[in-house]
Amino acid sequence: MGEAAIDVCGACEGAFFDSGKLFAAAGIAADPSSWDHPETGGAVKESASPIRCPRCEDVVMQAQDVAFDGHDVEIDRCGGSGGVWLDKGELDAIVAIGHAMRPVLDAAPLNTGAAQGLRRSSMNVPSVPFVTASQRSPSSSVKT
Repeated sequence: MGEAAIDVCGACEGAFFDSGKLFAAAGIAADPSSWDHPETGGAVKESASPIRCPRCEDVVMQAQDVAFDGHDVEIDRCGGSGGVWLDKGELDAIVAIGHAMRPVLDAAPLNTGAAQGLRRSSMNVPSVPFVTASQRSPSSSVKT
């Protein structure tokens, strides 16, 4: 994998990725900004085999089905830490879905949330409102 330190289970070979570590481990195609969209049907639900988050310990992770372009995977996500648990082989499926979604996201208008989220995460630009000079009220001032 990439330059991310991740937790791997010696028994099942599953891995827990802290928030932001999927990108560090496997690139932009693995980052949720590439695959966590309505087109992938990724609704979060109660897991049939609940597991506890290794970071939060008292939080049960929820399952999320992610499918696109013939690839289908069920991952586990923590609402507390933002971490993601992937069973053995699921990282490859997530990356394949991320790559398959790229043309869809690239074709999205710049003003959609999906396109903005992908472009922000791939450029490490913080999400802040942008106000042009024409949108600023005459009484507002900008300090430099």
